[in-house]
Amino acid sequence: MPVILFRGTVRPPIFKINVAKMPTIRYGWPADNLSADFSISITDSKIEIKCDVSRFEKDEHLSMLAMHAYDLSMATIDSFCFFYGFGLRVFIEIFVDADGKQTALTPRSEEVVGLCTAFNLDPSHSGPDNYEAMIRMVVQERALLLALNDLIVPISQFNLATINCARAIEGLRAAMLPEGSREEQWEFMRQHLNLRKDYLKFVIDLSTDPRHGRRKAPEVGEQAEVIKRSWVVMNRFLEFRKRSNQQLPLADFPLL
Repeated sequence: MPVILFRGTVRPPIFKINVAKMPTIRYGWPADNLSADFSISITDSKIEIKCDVSRFEKDEHLSMLAMHAYDLSMATIDSFCFFYGFGLRVFIEIFVDADGKQTALTPRSEEVVGLCTAFNLDPSHSGPDNYEAMIRMVVQERALLLALNDLIVPISQFNLATINCARAIEGLRAAMLPEGSREEQWEFMRQHLNLRKDYLKFVIDLSTDPRHGRRKAPEVGEQAEVIKRSWVVMNRFLEFRKRSNQQLPLADFPLL
């Protein structure tokens, strides 16, 4: 059986957390003829998760196994935090293959790269769409500040995508028309951001079960689509604010 490793850290680093090697936990995916035995140890806040896997194809299995490695580290540290009242976070940062080759695991959603048009990071760029202007906009509107953070957190905390993305969109809906009813707010958002009802409903509906305590591991494809659609909504909201809250032109922002 191939043996692979995941390594990470507990932060903030001022705490030196030590957890002796825990019992092995087995995950199985019968449909894929795949099983994996995970064991975790933490020394001075350095995490190491050993994974004995029945077979391993990096492109096919790495994301799934990394998600379970993160779940195991989160369960270990969150239980520790619950006992002591600490507020710590875990980060899985390194993958080591069966040959000992290390690869940095950079939390990133490739599906959203290039979707941001509302601003750019060029320090020489001036105008309402430069980086400084967008920071001022975000920090001055708390609903936007929190919604933006809701979108960023699931990039590194996989299991929060459906809840966080739906909450971000709901927050933007309320921010666009604060005094309206929910129905009026949804209609206003759809009309001004050029979005069909089903485009938003896909994200909101997938969050219903998790928000009501019926949680399961997200499907990778569904999670990616939820994040992508939420990124589009956020970008269009930023464009809406940048354009003094005017409806976005269909020529530049076609109906989705």
